[in-house]
Formats: sequence, structure tokens, C-alpha cells
Amino acid sequence: AALVLRSILVPVDGSTSSDRALRLALQLVPWDGQLIIVHVSERPAHSELLDSGGGHTGSAPESPEREILLRASETARAAGVAFSTVLLKGSAVSCITVAAANQNVDAIAMGTHGRTGLARMIMGNTAAGVLREASVPIFVVHEPGLEIPAHPCKTIFAGLDGSAAASQAARVAVDLASNDDGRVVFAHGTSSTDDRGEAEPFAKAAAYAAAAGVPSDRVVLKGEPVDAIVSSAQACHADMIVIGAPRQLRHPFGFGSTAHAIVRLSPLPVLIVPAPATAPSLREALGAEPASP
Repeated sequence: AALVLRSILVPVDGSTSSDRALRLALQLVPWDGQLIIVHVSERPAHSELLDSGGGHTGSAPESPEREILLRASETARAAGVAFSTVLLKGSAVSCITVAAANQNVDAIAMGTHGRTGLARMIMGNTAAGVLREASVPIFVVHEPGLEIPAHPCKTIFAGLDGSAAASQAARVAVDLASNDDGRVVFAHGTSSTDDRGEAEPFAKAAAYAAAAGVPSDRVVLKGEPVDAIVSSAQACHADMIVIGAPRQLRHPFGFGSTAHAIVRLSPLPVLIVPAPATAPSLREALGAEPASP
């Protein structure tokens, strides 16, 4: 089935990057969708529902936590999007991933910090942990980063490497673009001067896009993939990069091995799409026509 983001979980911590993630989620969720806005306090585990788009229920958190959630609530309410806010207490990674599973959300949108100098070598522990543990697509935005556009799926840059994870990412990229009257640029990184071996992934992805009525283009990247992906996405005026990640973000030769690096370095929002639990073949993943709306 085509990806529809009817519910998105957004962890907030008062930082600029989490504010940017909230703005992105507000642009992505449909009019009849909802956000689950989460703040994690690393104290003895427990959670409470604070706001469902109106009044508060349960006991209020301490002031700093209350202010973070209230500010996020005001942003969501001003956008006219249905939402609830939840205070979680415990380990940030486990709280976020368990909440995403319990709430059965379609995606997570979260921020991470820094992308220059020493910060290029690391990513926030929470974002890295959630990327490793969660089973739903995860949008990651940076501080600093480019402005979140009103239509963040107009041009999507999607990586292909022939893996099931990349095939799933290609489908997701097309689905998102179709919701925004957008287009997809399919890219493959290779050090070879002969890209004939990559024809099938491109052909299958392009056929899936055509069946969905989504225009697509092809880009073949030469050399080191991470910088090539990030720079080419910007050169294509992409609004977002979509990358597939095998389980535990490991893949010796494909985009899975570079997913963390792309998240660290990209000033554009990056969507990491996990491989399905039962990984389809490339033909199964991209051979079927998109589901009807």
C-alpha cells in the first residue's frame, strides 16, 4: 500500500532542530491526520497525556517540560493540525521507539544537532539510537539547515542500490511526491564508468513512478557516495533526500552503510526508510503498480 502519513510522532526538546522537525511534520501530515508530540524527561519511567489539541489532562510536568510542550502545542494549534502531547520519563531512545510502536504512527520526525567540524563525525545519541531501533520511516532535520519549504516533497532525491531497503525507499519517495504533485530524482552511486548493471533498479523505479503519475529523472553518481549524494541533491534543488537502510543500518556496499553519514552531513531533511521485516525482492518491491488513492 502507498505510504500515507496520517500520524507522525515528533520528539521535542526546545531546540531549533526539534522546532524544525515539528514544522516539517506539520507540512507532511494531511488535514485529517494528527501529530503525537513527545517530550522525554530522563527520570523514572512513566508517561502522561497532557494535551489533545485542547485542554490538559493528567498532572502537569515541571515548568521547563511544560513550556517545551506548550510551545509545540501552540505551533501545532496555529497550523490547524490535530495533535496530542505526551510527557515520557526514562531513556529517550526507548521512550520514543516504544511510543511510536504503541501509537502505531506512520513515521517519526526529529531533529539532530551540528554538521560541521567535529560534529560531522558524530550525531546526537538520541537520533542515532532511534534510527537504529525504530521500524517506521524517520525524517531527520539538522540545526543548522535549509529552511523547511511549504511543500517539502516537491522534489525528492532518492538513492537506489538494488537492495530491498533502497527499493522500499524508492516506493516511499514516489508516494510522498505523488501527494505533493512532485517529482523524484533517482540516483545511484558507482565508481564504475559502466552503469549498465544499474539499469534494472532505475527501470523498475521509473516504472513505479510512471504508474503513480510522478515524473522522474535519473542521476548516476561517480566516486565517494556520501558527498556526491548530498551535493547532487542540492544541485537538483531537492527538498528532501530519501535513503533506504537495511536492518541495523548495515549494508557493506549499498546506501545502508552511508545512511548515518548522509544524515550527519545533509542540510536538507533526510528520510531514512527501514527495510521491511520480510524484505521483498527488487522485482516485488518495485514491480507492482501503486495502490489507488
